[in-house]
Amino acid sequence: MNDVITIIVDTPTPVRLDVYLSGEVADFSRSHIQKLIEEGCVTLNGVPSDSKKKVKSGDEIVLRVPLPKECVIPKQDIDIDVVYQDEWLAVIDKPQGLTVHPANNVYTGTLVNALLYRFTDLSGINGDLRPGIVHRLDKNTSGLMVVAKNDVAHRALAEQISDKRCRRIYYALVEGVIKEDEIINRLRRSATKSHRHPLIRQCLPRYNPSPAESPQCFL
Repeated sequence: MNDVITIIVDTPTPVRLDVYLSGEVADFSRSHIQKLIEEGCVTLNGVPSDSKKKVKSGDEIVLRVPLPKECVIPKQDIDIDVVYQDEWLAVIDKPQGLTVHPANNVYTGTLVNALLYRFTDLSGINGDLRPGIVHRLDKNTSGLMVVAKNDVAHRALAEQISDKRCRRIYYALVEGVIKEDEIINRLRRSATKSHRHPLIRQCLPRYNPSPAESPQCFL
């Protein structure tokens, strides 16, 4: 059975269905609400609707929340370094070479498998394949990752990342001695071709040895 939520709209002006619902149902993010609408879990005055539909006072919204599916991702005793944890979140030092979550029919050997083994509670906002995952790192990138233990923490962390209150800092060891202007110019050029990372990111050398000392540069 589904959990059914019935809401009678009370708004001074017409507003989008997804916007109104995300303000009324505190447990769900707007993206989650949109997904439920797309899956036909939301009706407006008895009729399935879409996110852009405007609602007005007196309209009846019925939200049917599907029960969580049993997770099919196996728990695996993979060694991970938990730097910090409390009742809301955990900070993991992800090693290089560890994939964050299952994908492309690969369901084992990921950070998610390790998290399921290590923790009893993880957020479910990102679905069965990404429990607890708020952000990600590439497989061959090492670094700290914040994992949410419940949906409240997940939404708060996602909002902080979105509005830049939570910053991510990357370090890289590259071949050659690179000037500051050269780095910024290369990022600016590649930004026009990149779909995954379209923003211009300023990258400043932290340690730039002379060619005699080392052929590498730490950024």
